[in-house]
Amino acid sequence: NGSIHGSHKTNNLRPEYSTEYLCLYITRDSVLHMTMISIVSDITNEISYIINDLITS
Repeated sequence: NGSIHGSHKTNNLRPEYSTEYLCLYITRDSVLHMTMISIVSDITNEISYIINDLITS
């Protein structure tokens, strides 16, 4: 059964296959990796600013 096999494979994913690990592995370029990290942190900062505005307003 394909669905059982699919869920079985999903449950066997190891924790090191996180998004950041995949980005680091795929790019293999420290400059590009740092750029991606800074972009993600910028987006996170923007979201936190928006949330703070919503809370304080």
